[in-house]
Amino acid sequence: MSLLVGLLLVVSAQAQETTLQSLFSPNREAPAATYPGTLSTPPVPHFNVRLPGEIVGSGSHTEYGGPLIYGDLALLGSAGSNALHAVSRRDGSEVLSYPADGPVQSAPVLVGDRVVFGDKGGTVWCYKLDGTLVWRHTGPAPILTTPTLRDNHVYVVDVEDLVVALDLATGDLQWRYERPPNLSRSSALGLFAKPEPAVRGAFLYAGFSDGAVVALNAETGDSVWEAQVGEGEYPDLVAGLVAHGGDVYVSGYFAPFAAVETTNESVRWRVEAGSAATPMLDDSLAEPVFYHPSSDGHLRAVVARTGEVLWDWDSGKTGALTEITTTEAGLLFGVADGGIYIVDPETGDEVWRYRGQRRLNGVSVAPTVAGRQVMFVTNAGHLISMLAPTTRERDDRRPWNSSFE
Repeated sequence: MSLLVGLLLVVSAQAQETTLQSLFSPNREAPAATYPGTLSTPPVPHFNVRLPGEIVGSGSHTEYGGPLIYGDLALLGSAGSNALHAVSRRDGSEVLSYPADGPVQSAPVLVGDRVVFGDKGGTVWCYKLDGTLVWRHTGPAPILTTPTLRDNHVYVVDVEDLVVALDLATGDLQWRYERPPNLSRSSALGLFAKPEPAVRGAFLYAGFSDGAVVALNAETGDSVWEAQVGEGEYPDLVAGLVAHGGDVYVSGYFAPFAAVETTNESVRWRVEAGSAATPMLDDSLAEPVFYHPSSDGHLRAVVARTGEVLWDWDSGKTGALTEITTTEAGLLFGVADGGIYIVDPETGDEVWRYRGQRRLNGVSVAPTVAGRQVMFVTNAGHLISMLAPTTRERDDRRPWNSSFE
């Protein structure tokens, strides 16, 4: 290698390192949002790019690695690659990747200058945002849920009903809880998914494939109590659990959506609707309400105290809804065999829908909103960005819905 080439390589490496340090400096706040403002009106297309990695067969392609936005970047996985990717919010181009043992099919979490995520190989990873590996913990089965962070613990659930608590600083195993198989369930197969646990006070609430919700001691992993909630041939608890007040709210995949009292482990009320995604609680209202993204293609507004269904929106599809994002424009979500939608939270009336001019093959993970930007992945293997127009942009273009319906 010539001296000149060597010097150029050193300068190039130093320039890349400087760029990454400027993006991920732990000594300052995240970079300013690229598209400031709010999603107060329905968005319009911005860019559509293929996700990093290889093309996955369309017959089996589903994407669950939803984007996490950090400053000018979005962190997300892809079913066709063994890595977490950092891409530009401006055009979707890749800036950096964090190697993994399998596809990353859940959103990562950020804590300080670190990013933590799991992969389908069963490994939990902790990287510094500049790409430096801090630790890894290898497990026995795929991980399809976002890790839950609490104090110095990282709680992770895999698809085989194993819950582990890891030390945030080192990745060392603190405890593990393995749910024993339920020989009485009518199907020998379980759904290939698991819910994110909920931590409240001294307890971690976890859901399992036999339909049980179990309260674990968050420090030791000891089982404190359990209640059977999920029903039917597939009683699996797939949707994330929500702890609020004296209840933990739980959804079986097919049924029911239930409020379980944490003091006596009894079901206080139930709604005959299941879910694959965590319900969203709006506790800013005088009467807190859950927006329940059901697995039957419906979105329901349910009073947290009583279980009363205030309204019921029908997508006209049979696929499960994603988690809900609340915006000034309304409730934003996707449908596994549809597109993305905005619904009025007060009335349940549909405000807007987007199915795209290209085939989306459905949206199985919730869109992410930051400022005026919406980013989401499709089951066709694409990352799509949309922007709510500014006032001047809205005045200069055709009515927003004319190009989508």
